[in-house]
Amino acid sequence: MKSILTKGIICVKDNLNIEYRVCVIEYLLNEDETFEYRFYPNYDIIDLLDSRVFQGIPGLNLDIKKEVYIRKNILPVFISERVPSKNREDYYELLEKVDMTYMDPIEYLIKTKDRYSGDCLYLINYEKPKKVVIDEIKGKANAFGISKMILQEIASNNEVYLDKNNKINNKSVFKTIHYLYKMQYKVLKDKQKQGIALAKKSGHYVGRKPVLVEAIRFFDVFERVKRKEITNKKAAELLGVSINKYYRLKKELQNQNDTLLQLKI
Repeated sequence: MKSILTKGIICVKDNLNIEYRVCVIEYLLNEDETFEYRFYPNYDIIDLLDSRVFQGIPGLNLDIKKEVYIRKNILPVFISERVPSKNREDYYELLEKVDMTYMDPIEYLIKTKDRYSGDCLYLINYEKPKKVVIDEIKGKANAFGISKMILQEIASNNEVYLDKNNKINNKSVFKTIHYLYKMQYKVLKDKQKQGIALAKKSGHYVGRKPVLVEAIRFFDVFERVKRKEITNKKAAELLGVSINKYYRLKKELQNQNDTLLQLKI
């Protein structure tokens, strides 16, 4: 019997904009229209989060730590809360909005920009965990940027090595780096606020205003580019600058440690 399998990853972000890949989800649709959902929780990643960020996956009892949770011919709570039902008036409009002709719940949740208001969980395309060597990808990033790289790669359920021999997928390591990164993040945000206040006081905002881009925000977007989740063009759109100014920002960021980059438009 023929079947179609769709896969995605359930994610959540913390207040430092680090994305945690907490669960792989599969949707198997058979030729006879029977179906099956499978949830594969990443318990090592879930264990990095506290209850303020992650309260579980609706419909699953993660306390029993099953390797896979299967729902045959039953719509899981996680799906029913987020995917529009066929009796909705605007059902086909919603499909058209994401360039789909029929409902594949996983694909729909990956594509749609609409978010369920009951929690902060969302879906991204499935990616197989990979080996990441920080020493090989750090480029010219400073210690702050490297810390973010390490946190993001571990939270993405990848095998993370400082160099070819030293693996650092460890909760204690993660929590230590997260704490230090959070402290530095606060310092940078405070400096940014002071810089903006000083610019206003000195009349820097008179006339045409510069585009103000946080280095923190740029790092987040640029990391998505490096993971091939978005293009450079899309990154420029997200930052609100032209593609030429995006490359200028990239070059400027690599040459300094400022927390606020300024480009006039």
